[in-house]
Amino acid sequence: MVSERYVWPSMRQDVALWARTCLQCQRAKVSRHTKSEIGKFEIPSSRFEHVHIDLVGPLPPSERVFVTALPVLTSSPSGRKPFQW
Repeated sequence: MVSERYVWPSMRQDVALWARTCLQCQRAKVSRHTKSEIGKFEIPSSRFEHVHIDLVGPLPPSERVFVTALPVLTSSPSGRKPFQW
């Protein structure tokens, strides 16, 4: 980030102008973010009959894994009520 090393009076405007006129930046920019509908699922008759799994990635190569599974009848991976603010 430019602001981590430099400061000048019109820095924000200069960086915005540079990003708008940078051809490489425009080609790399995601122009459309898609949003999917909220899924509708049948209510299962027993625990772990239906499980939601989130896939996370790509991640850097390593020996470790990251898996999240959520039973449909509960509202948190541990089966307990999730922490709420």
